[in-house]
Amino acid sequence: MASAAKKYAFRRRFEKHNYSLIGAELSDDDDDDGPVTESMTAAAEAGLDAAALSHMEERDFKHVVKGGPAKIAEYLGVRNHILIRWKQALDVSSDGGDDAYVSFDELAKSLPESQTELARETHAWLVKHGGINYGCPGGKDLRAGDEVKTARAAAAANVGSDLEKKKAPGSADVSDDDIIERTVVFLRGADMNSTTERQIRAAVEADLDCDLSDRKLVIRSVVTKFLSDPGSYAHVKNTSGTDASDAASALAKAASDAAKGAKPRPTKPVIVVGAGPAGLAAARAVRADGHDVIVLEARDRVGGRVFTCAPNTKENPLSVPIDFGASIVTGTAADPRRRTARPWLGVRADPSFATARQLRLETHALRDDLPLFDGKTGEKVSGDADARAEKARDVLMDHARLRVDREGAEALADVSLEEVIAAELLERYGEAKKDAEEENAENTENSKEKPIEEADDERKETLSSSDRRLLGWHWANLEYGCSAPLSKISMAHWNQDEAYGGFGGKHVMLKGGYGGVTDALADGLDVKTGVVVAEIRHTDGDGDDGGVTVVTKSGDTFEGSACVVTLPLGCLKHGDVVFHPPLSESKTNAISNLGFGRLNKIALEFSTKFWDDSVDYFGCASGESGESETRGRAFMFWNLAPVTGKPVLAALVAGEAAEIAETEPDDSLRDAAMAALRVVVAKNAPSNSDESSLFTSAVVPDPVAVACTRWGGDVFSRGSYSYVAVGASGDDYDELGRPEGRVLFAGEHTCREHPDTVGGAMLSGWRAARHATHIMRGDAGEPFDEVFALPTLDDLANEEGDDESEEEDDANDSDGTSESDEDDDDVKKGGKKKKKRRRGKGEEGDGPEDDDAARERARKRLEQEAAERLEQIKRDQKEATEGKEEVKKVLRVEGGE
Repeated sequence: MASAAKKYAFRRRFEKHNYSLIGAELSDDDDDDGPVTESMTAAAEAGLDAAALSHMEERDFKHVVKGGPAKIAEYLGVRNHILIRWKQALDVSSDGGDDAYVSFDELAKSLPESQTELARETHAWLVKHGGINYGCPGGKDLRAGDEVKTARAAAAANVGSDLEKKKAPGSADVSDDDIIERTVVFLRGADMNSTTERQIRAAVEADLDCDLSDRKLVIRSVVTKFLSDPGSYAHVKNTSGTDASDAASALAKAASDAAKGAKPRPTKPVIVVGAGPAGLAAARAVRADGHDVIVLEARDRVGGRVFTCAPNTKENPLSVPIDFGASIVTGTAADPRRRTARPWLGVRADPSFATARQLRLETHALRDDLPLFDGKTGEKVSGDADARAEKARDVLMDHARLRVDREGAEALADVSLEEVIAAELLERYGEAKKDAEEENAENTENSKEKPIEEADDERKETLSSSDRRLLGWHWANLEYGCSAPLSKISMAHWNQDEAYGGFGGKHVMLKGGYGGVTDALADGLDVKTGVVVAEIRHTDGDGDDGGVTVVTKSGDTFEGSACVVTLPLGCLKHGDVVFHPPLSESKTNAISNLGFGRLNKIALEFSTKFWDDSVDYFGCASGESGESETRGRAFMFWNLAPVTGKPVLAALVAGEAAEIAETEPDDSLRDAAMAALRVVVAKNAPSNSDESSLFTSAVVPDPVAVACTRWGGDVFSRGSYSYVAVGASGDDYDELGRPEGRVLFAGEHTCREHPDTVGGAMLSGWRAARHATHIMRGDAGEPFDEVFALPTLDDLANEEGDDESEEEDDANDSDGTSESDEDDDDVKKGGKKKKKRRRGKGEEGDGPEDDDAARERARKRLEQEAAERLEQIKRDQKEATEGKEEVKKVLRVEGGE
């Protein structure tokens, strides 16, 4: 029996490279087998590494990075302490306590007073980035947001007196010599290309703990003289003990503080269009930051494509609730040791599971075993036959991957997965045999022994019709993972999210349905259902000079300061909402490029159960020799009895079959599923099988109720989930998440790392909320979380020459421009960072010196891996022409989650 780790998940991921080395902070004596600490697990639960800064942390805590190793270590200690407190709160909540919530006031009591300000910053950052205080079904997060809103309003009303209080310490007791010394110290550590006089003054004020508004001229004179003749202050000594890293850190903090609240704050609410997981996550995060938010939902319910359909209804005549849409929590435990393409360790659990835990929803963990049956003969597929089919699948996929390596992704941008697989299938196995020919062949002694055989006249292996049906089942499973026929899926980029590692832990289903999670997320929010949005108008400008107007189909209008659009990609592609001004060309192209496919279900309830609960699913290899039109038709049956408590099976319809099913009547779909079941059960009933059987009876009764989904025909989704279509790439996900003025975007189709998942939708919602709160707080700069482009294997393998010239440039670099500042410039321009080697933290005082040597080792190992791959290509070509030995699998990394 095959392992379903390769089969049941939303996608079967074929590794294209060993990404475990890319950008990782490796050393020859890394010990990945050491004990997993509480800090490691808690950090991974937030998608972070207990021992390293993430890219976003490096960007947002520049003053920590500039402070050097000691400051970074202090920050990591505070951050991990907060995350451990959150993990503990979550454990208590799931065991019957209240909402998991870590308030700053309680947190501050557990830390030294000297770390209070750092803890405040870190706590706020973790809240904004979905690290803590999320998924609170009891509403603690919303109540905390209301308190923030009240405090903010009080502060605004008392701004005059607050300023007087701030000035109270004054500067009367500070001498000019003290100011001159501190100013010179900070100037010596400043980047003259980016530091402003105001930042210098702010750093001096913080250091002297007083307001120096009345001493601006003293500071200005020092700055002017220092810039013209630094040597004139050579005699000034540093008596405070502030070193260069302390000065750089203080200046970075001053620059960060100066950007906060630099512009007028808007006063209108944030409008969220769509009450699916992305919209609800965004709305809760905005509200938790103390801002008003309105959610507009076209349906008469929340959840979007998370739809637990109530029983005994027109849509669902079954006696139990059924998840018509998303039904799998795609990871329930953080994995702090998993290596991904990011330069830090660990992956988090699906964030929707935190809400399920706090709701104390019962779960059913999905098991690995997935028996397969031949849909034509009904026979159970033997382990040997399944292994042969998997071998053929892997050889074909590896050949296809080799072609991408040889020709390059750009050259194959317009080539589908189907085209390449079909070509490789024909090259390696020849034309499919007709049934009559197969029957004649099976009369020979060799074919009885070996369905996959070598034909002497053609010198190549051949596949029997049953083998091709089984191989077709694997293609249908891949189409299920992508929600599209292979003919529409990009060969070069279909599994672009593989590098990010997915979510950690087992996959589970929720008893009672996934809808319980989205219902809880909506609780306490101002959600207006039945509101169909027709138009979104937006204007730029600071404060209330900019904003959005959302117009509904009924003619109602909603005014807001910003709008988070979480419409499914299918609705964006169909043009269901008009934008004024129109979306940018790059956004429009991304909407057109990415695909939005279909996956449908046929839910069958029976009066009695004729199967046992030893497995959660079984496969049915149907179709004539695995043809694309039929292979995805009722190709897999899910046992829903463990989650519904009733005799219920759900047949999946994927690929071209799912597209055809959109216009097919329920009776026809029911009959197709029942026909497949009856063929399999009749052949494998206990009385007809020599081995233990999954089925307990030879009789398959007629179902007492049937429900069929048709997501493509749902006008409020127009499909199931996104995929990388021919001509698209992972960059299109990034573009779809990029803000356009006051219009912000979220949804699984904007999450490059975790598309087609509820967790990915929630992560994108939190990102959009950060964009919205950036606007609402009046912060300077563009509201965009930078997308860090990952290097490819070839980029790193061919980097040696670039490294040498880069080192030369670094040696000659006298302008002091830091890469962090360059990153900011890239963000302001609204573009992505260029693909280049990120500077090691140890360079130019940016942190502990642990990156350069590690990246050099990684580069050399990757270069060797690339050379080995080229040698494999040569060997593979030779094997293909001479047919002497099987293709070695060099790119596929064995093992599932």
